Amino acid sequence: MTISVAEAGEYVEATDLYTSKDGEWVHVPMGEPEWTRPAEWLDTDVAVGQQKMQLLLHLGGVSSTQGERAMTVWCQGAYTVDWGDGTAPQNVATGVTATHLYNPAVLGPPTSDGKYQAMVTITPQSGQTLTALNLAQGYYTGRLWKAPVVEMVVGPSLTSLVLTTCCPYLKRIEFKSPLVMASGSGLFASCVDLREIIGTVNITGTTAATMFNFCYMLTKFPTLVTPNLTTANSMFNGCTSMHTAPMFDHALVTNWSAAFATCTALKNVPPYNTAAATNLSNLFSQCYLLEEIPEFDLAACTLANGFFVSCPSLREVSLVNTGAVQNASQMFNGCSLLHTIAPLDLSGATSVANLSNIFAGCPSLRNLSFLAGKGPLFSFSIASTMLDPPTLDALYTVLPVVTGQTLTVTSAFGGLADNPAIATAKGWTVTGS
Repeated sequence: MTISVAEAGEYVEATDLYTSKDGEWVHVPMGEPEWTRPAEWLDTDVAVGQQKMQLLLHLGGVSSTQGERAMTVWCQGAYTVDWGDGTAPQNVATGVTATHLYNPAVLGPPTSDGKYQAMVTITPQSGQTLTALNLAQGYYTGRLWKAPVVEMVVGPSLTSLVLTTCCPYLKRIEFKSPLVMASGSGLFASCVDLREIIGTVNITGTTAATMFNFCYMLTKFPTLVTPNLTTANSMFNGCTSMHTAPMFDHALVTNWSAAFATCTALKNVPPYNTAAATNLSNLFSQCYLLEEIPEFDLAACTLANGFFVSCPSLREVSLVNTGAVQNASQMFNGCSLLHTIAPLDLSGATSVANLSNIFAGCPSLRNLSFLAGKGPLFSFSIASTMLDPPTLDALYTVLPVVTGQTLTVTSAFGGLADNPAIATAKGWTVTGS
């Protein structure tokens, strides 16, 4: 966690936090220690490339609550399951779900969280190869299924893996061989307690939409190989513990919508190539700790609405080739510390609505301009206490010629000495100045 505090007129990152308790100021540690695999967990023993998978289970100890003691697996390739509780291994035909109900009394002492451990081991039958694993096959028909898996280690190179919505307790995944999937859509979505994914994930197809959606606790991402990827919308949406955005093959991606939305701890972004992007809407929406970004190329982008909405720590923005943008509404709304935006081309915006609140909530903005003649063609507003007369006059100078449009300037101290006649000569009505 990072908290910004006011110091000498600037917001800086706090290094200590104190709170009042029983009339005294008490020091509160900032940030959480990096997650490590608990020493009390049972050990895995899957070798690289081995046709073997292990699933560590944490099971409830109430014998009457069967939902806390049940486990199911489904595999492609005839397989054998050792349930890890001393019962005889179970041979299962390919594509058939194996089920098991545990007796906590035979599982040994509980862990510190009060759960009983069991290590499920899955191996192929003679002459078979494991290619798919599905943990979403419910133990009970018509009831919500939550697999009690906290860790999985996968030896074979699977081509299908189903975890979505059924693994809320899963904390760690390790791929000993690359996971090779045609689609990454929703692959790890809603694994809300997942902390790390070790290994390589290769998405051969075109989509990874919602791949890590709502992986709230995930901080260690796999090596991502995505050579054909075109769709990455909501790919990391809701990864609220992620500090650094992962690199992946991105040059062909056209849809980046909300890819990093609500990544509230995000600080570092690599230099993604967005030249092919057509949709960058809400890309960094609610990235509260994001202070700086690399330059983004918007050559093909038509939708940039909400690009940086509610990024209160962002200081500077450089976007190039923005002339194709048709919707820029709320593009910088709520960027309260933003002081510099590189000259923009907003001539492609197609309506007043598509410019609404573009600079709202930007009280620190002091460096704003448009490329000559490439300013907005429709009414828009600016609200900043930092715009001085030379900046406003320069802004008026590069505005295009229009008919019946309004520029609303509020709170700018430069409004006392600027020259709005420069803009009115071009058909603009300037208010608030």
